[in-house]
Amino acid sequence: MKIAIVVSSLRKAGPIIVVQNLVRNFNRKDHEIVIIKLMQDEAARSITNEFVEDGIKVYDFHTSRLKTELLTSLERRRFKKLVETIKPDVIHTHGYQAATLASAIRNIPVVETIHNVPEEDFIKRYGKLLGTYILKRYYSSMKKLTAAAAISENVKRINQGRLPDLRIERIYNGVKTPESRFGSKAEARAEYGVNDDTTLFVSIGALLPMKDQLTIIRAFRKAFPKDNDKVELWFLGKGPLWDECVKEKGDDERIKLLGWQYNVYDYLVAADYSVSASHSEGFGLNYMESVFAGVPVIGSDIPVFREFTTYFPAFKQLEFKVGDSDELARRLVKATETKIDMSAYTEIARKVFSASTMAEEYEKFYKSLI
Repeated sequence: MKIAIVVSSLRKAGPIIVVQNLVRNFNRKDHEIVIIKLMQDEAARSITNEFVEDGIKVYDFHTSRLKTELLTSLERRRFKKLVETIKPDVIHTHGYQAATLASAIRNIPVVETIHNVPEEDFIKRYGKLLGTYILKRYYSSMKKLTAAAAISENVKRINQGRLPDLRIERIYNGVKTPESRFGSKAEARAEYGVNDDTTLFVSIGALLPMKDQLTIIRAFRKAFPKDNDKVELWFLGKGPLWDECVKEKGDDERIKLLGWQYNVYDYLVAADYSVSASHSEGFGLNYMESVFAGVPVIGSDIPVFREFTTYFPAFKQLEFKVGDSDELARRLVKATETKIDMSAYTEIARKVFSASTMAEEYEKFYKSLI
């Protein structure tokens, strides 16, 4: 079986990390994987070389978002010609541009992984006018595909309602087994200068309105007066909210904006809690990475996080309403007074949400479509 995975680019971001986890855990002895990269990578975050080093053939399609929108028919014909030269048994798309182009393929099964709740994500990301346009185009393309994989039960439920005739399977995103250069929490905290009696909160991900890091900063400052030097809050990521986050944190040296960090597990080893204030998530990769690393999560009460708390019920006491900095402040204080045994939760996570489990489920899914 030959699988062609189609992505917009290969930059270090949640969906591409999932693709990498899939590729590295798939049965490569019996099956071949190639990647079609539609656009050029963001140079600072490109990981194309990592796929090439893993022995994956990467085809550069050399299109753009503008071409995909304005010259759709032309780009679809070009895409079909490339597919004809590759001769895959299955095409696996990831995202709006990939699904748009692959929707013209008729003689090969095409599977789309739905990475978000489109009707929430597209509107919040692009605004009502452009977001509605993209949403309609995305669902129009999806109707022409063979099947789809939803990365959570919530994503499946919502998209099945919009696409009643499309086969949609729930396949959770797979997280790789954590690797850290630190042998212990004490070693990590010593390296980063965190005292033993300090509670360290970490928030991972792009600084975006939908991720709402501003609410986290406001809650932290409400929860802990500036004379409390036994708490710290670190953000790992960059994005459009950077300047606002800098302004919001002011001169509070307990709050650190560290930018993008390639190995978040090193920081999670040092952390006591992970915090996510997302307004919408298809899955929440950073949430699950935290659990894999043995770090409990303080999360907003969005559907997918509530789905996760069925596996990790102790986290329920730390949930807060989306955008509610007062309630989050109370949860942060509660966290400093709460001890959660993560040993059983980590074991559950590594079984249900592992990259190897995801790869096995996708392999079965592909075979069922051929």
